[in-house]
Amino acid sequence: MLKRVTHHWQLPFSAAALCLFGTACSAGTRTAEVTDCNASSAYELSSPLRTFETANEDWFSGGDPTGSTSKPVIEAAAVECTGGSSGTGGTTSAETAGTGGTAGSSTGPASLSVAIEPIADGGRCGSGSALVLRSSGHTDWGSVFGDWRLASAPGTAFCDNCGPWDGSGYEGLAFWARSSDASDKSVTVLLDTWQTSSSGTAGVDPELVCKFDCSAGSGTRSRDESGNVTSQTYVSPPGTCGNSFQRVLSLTNVWQFYVLPFSSFYQELKPNLSVGGVDPSHINGFSLRPAKEASVEIWLDDLSFYRRK
Repeated sequence: MLKRVTHHWQLPFSAAALCLFGTACSAGTRTAEVTDCNASSAYELSSPLRTFETANEDWFSGGDPTGSTSKPVIEAAAVECTGGSSGTGGTTSAETAGTGGTAGSSTGPASLSVAIEPIADGGRCGSGSALVLRSSGHTDWGSVFGDWRLASAPGTAFCDNCGPWDGSGYEGLAFWARSSDASDKSVTVLLDTWQTSSSGTAGVDPELVCKFDCSAGSGTRSRDESGNVTSQTYVSPPGTCGNSFQRVLSLTNVWQFYVLPFSSFYQELKPNLSVGGVDPSHINGFSLRPAKEASVEIWLDDLSFYRRK
């Protein structure tokens, strides 16, 4: 039984003795973090939206191709728009945001990959594989990963299981994720709905979908040395697509169960901000955007909707 210490000098001596003769203070005996397989037990989950078990779990990836270190410029982006009505998507000849004039001069290769890989050490709580996203060397505007099937029209030759997710009645998105030891831990999660993107909405009532902005790439943009837009002469008007919902996610190198409430996503304060926040019944975009110049290896598994029990 522990006894109360009555002499002030005995407290530090006792603590030192514990460290010298016990094992509790030894760095070599620190308990390693382990995955809590019961972390999702407090939530009711929908049927999995993506399980990442087979090679047909299609995701797209994109990034600046060379690892450019171009200096800040003022860029003029003339645009030619075809289509442009709600649901048709439209095309534009404007430069990709962030490429900035002479971007393309290379100081080293950039890499980008998407793959489904087995989870080491026997899997993760019964799951044997996960989606692995890797990006490094993108020093211009960066890189992005996203769910291709979600943004595609349903019932096309591409796949039958395409089209928007209906998260009505749920509080947000849930998934398991981890990063590698050497990976940057922060990533921006982007969420799009019919109010922010017309992808995959061919044949949908135009009144339900944002209007593709044919002039979105026009005007001039000024960028700082990090590639961030500091000023722009054109701002998309209300009702036009763009301005994705977003939030930052911090990962660890241990598998964690993450819940992302719809209410935690925000938009930039622009005229095409969607009144009412995320519409969970018409989600047609889910993507991850590493920070510019980040080197990431992100493992993602078992994506679903959630609500508290």
